[in-house]
Amino acid sequence: MDPADVAQAIATLEAQGRPLSIQNVHRLVGYGSVRDIVKYRKQLRPQHQKDTAMPAVQDPPVPEPTPAPLPLTQQAERRLKAAKEARNAALRARDYSRSDVMLDYQVRETESEVRRAQAWVDQTMRSRDTLRMAIPEAQRTLLVEESQLAALVETHRKAEARQTVLVRQARADLERLRSDLQQVAGEALP
Repeated sequence: MDPADVAQAIATLEAQGRPLSIQNVHRLVGYGSVRDIVKYRKQLRPQHQKDTAMPAVQDPPVPEPTPAPLPLTQQAERRLKAAKEARNAALRARDYSRSDVMLDYQVRETESEVRRAQAWVDQTMRSRDTLRMAIPEAQRTLLVEESQLAALVETHRKAEARQTVLVRQARADLERLRSDLQQVAGEALP
């Protein structure tokens, strides 16, 4: 990466009044690593960090935390408890007045609600148990994926180190050949 390209990009950004961010410099340069751009930008603009210091900003007030909703299993259990209480109240009312058809209807409706609430409790419990069983498998999968990532990173690190050595050797060979040409023929190549 050529520091002159970074310097040109910085000058262009300053002329345009745009921030000297790494992304903006990289867009203008069109190549190079973020590490190199940061290095050259610091060399070229040591006062840049002082120039771009953010003014102190007050933190916005923190809103009061809202209570977390109850887990579904607890919601289902509360619904079942309320449905059973309503059913028991309807049964007691019907026992006092056996001839009231509306009370019979109310008992049937509350029993139906108890069945629906019990089905919801059962469903949430099955879901809870399924999730509990799935977590160890997900943990194993994560461990395998992390170890594969670590191996891949290590492989790439070794390959990068090998390639860096090859590039250094190629540069040294090129410099040696240029030097030899200068000594032999008095010619200099760029």
